[in-house]
Amino acid sequence: MKRLIFLFILIAGYSGTSPAFAAQCGGTERWFVKGGTDPDAGKVDLSKAIPITVEGLNNLPNLQGNVPHGDNKTRLGAETAVYQVKGRLVLFKNEDDSDYHLVITDDSLKYTPGGPGSDGLETGSSFIAEIPDANCVAGKKGDPSVPSHFDGQLKEVRKKFEEKFPNGERADTDLGGIPVTLTGILFYDRPHHQTGRAINGVELHPLLDISFGDNVTTPGGTTPTNTPAPEEGVVNQLFGNPGFEEGITSWSGTVEDIGNFENASAHRGNYFAWMGGIGTAHSESLYQNVTIPASAKTALLSFWIHIMTEETTTSKIHDKMSMQIRDQQGILLTTLKKYSNLDRNDNYVQESFDLSKYIGQNIQLFIKVVEDNGKATSFMLDDFALMVQ
Repeated sequence: MKRLIFLFILIAGYSGTSPAFAAQCGGTERWFVKGGTDPDAGKVDLSKAIPITVEGLNNLPNLQGNVPHGDNKTRLGAETAVYQVKGRLVLFKNEDDSDYHLVITDDSLKYTPGGPGSDGLETGSSFIAEIPDANCVAGKKGDPSVPSHFDGQLKEVRKKFEEKFPNGERADTDLGGIPVTLTGILFYDRPHHQTGRAINGVELHPLLDISFGDNVTTPGGTTPTNTPAPEEGVVNQLFGNPGFEEGITSWSGTVEDIGNFENASAHRGNYFAWMGGIGTAHSESLYQNVTIPASAKTALLSFWIHIMTEETTTSKIHDKMSMQIRDQQGILLTTLKKYSNLDRNDNYVQESFDLSKYIGQNIQLFIKVVEDNGKATSFMLDDFALMVQ
């Protein structure tokens, strides 16, 4: 009962009416891209759906800042990819723009709350999928005579969903986590406190296919470096213990930096790495060896970082952190980025780097922190991912 009451509070502020009774259909926010009537819709590769997990979607690069302001027709290059994911349908809404808004989770059934004040509460275990009405892809400002480039798929997926939920029945209710397999086009929505949103703004919008069934394995997990090479074409996580929830497992160096500490919090979960924060002249390091398989086509590193400092200067560097790639003998190959007390921030932010040049190599992610005598600077790190396809 408590869960249902809480759910009603979350969605009460913006639940819509059933599209079957909507006076008008469609919206304006990136509507041409959402519906597939944009000039680059034909560039979407419909020949292959890339398998990925709920965690994997959340670990894709955050490209929300690349979406042109006020531009509703430009499709990002990343938005030409089609992904397939297995998950759990926990909630859907009948939006007044005619879409069905689906909240999908992994087996944890935990999803990001919506509404004002929910910034920073993204769980990383959910994302949003949308099913438009093929008859409403023009939105409020488009040409209603122009069909979606994905017209046939939109009609079919809408039919499947409404066979399961006739007339939008069971909308705005706790569905308990119905197993689903979804195929959809990657889309970066602008942030507006959506219930179920991924940490990077990723959605599958529009969906091209949906199936309901119990054949769902637990999403997420990691691929230890001593396992066989990942299946070609599948998006895989290469780091072991990427979110530090298993303590020091898979990490070496100053491992006492890993833990559940007071006066600071993880980006997600309970454990994180707190480097620096002492205020005396010293250095610390954390590292993990990993092999990027030769069969991979892409390799993307991402992580979350929160920098706090007691330094008051706005011009002089005192304490430093370096994110490096080394070979497995510890020889420096490149420095991806340097951070310092001048880079303080109010909360965790995500950083990402293309490591495709190291495909087929054994490398070491090496993090080095150096503090001087004086005021302390803390470099807090969490939720690493090295995703290869």
